[in-house]
Amino acid sequence: MKSIAPALATRRRMLYSLVGCAIMLLAAGVLFGNFLLVHYYLPSSLPFSDPASFYFILFRAIGVGAVAFTIPVYVYALIRFRLLRTK
Repeated sequence: MKSIAPALATRRRMLYSLVGCAIMLLAAGVLFGNFLLVHYYLPSSLPFSDPASFYFILFRAIGVGAVAFTIPVYVYALIRFRLLRTK
């Protein structure tokens, strides 16, 4: 157990840092989607949709910003844990 513990601690530290980074990037993506994407996407798409889909358009713009900001963290985690190759 003494020989395995340092490797487990390193992985756990890396996992905590990846989770923290993902949370920060998710919040940044939500803010980006809320303050920038909504102001450009909403006025251009409302004339082509009914008023009932207003919240769907709003949440889709915010969700796209959040997901786009967190994708690099997930790809890095998959490469780091050797579930994805860099080739």
